[in-house]
Amino acid sequence: VTKLKAKGFTEKIQENDDLRIYRNVYQKLLLRTRRNPNNDQYERDFHEFKQKNIELKEKVEEGKLTQAEYMEWLEKQ
Repeated sequence: VTKLKAKGFTEKIQENDDLRIYRNVYQKLLLRTRRNPNNDQYERDFHEFKQKNIELKEKVEEGKLTQAEYMEWLEKQ
């Protein structure tokens, strides 16, 4: 069952560029936070990214923000 879930997720990332970009940014910020546990700024940046991402995804779903605008923000992270 675990292999099926992992395989499905991997295929989904390969098919969806937006999800791949989000995952890359998320992992980059997470690893930066873990590698520098004494740097509070990295921790704050990571949490701000997560919160802002939730807000922007809700705006995209509501139609207040386009997917292209969301992706533009994401690529700047």
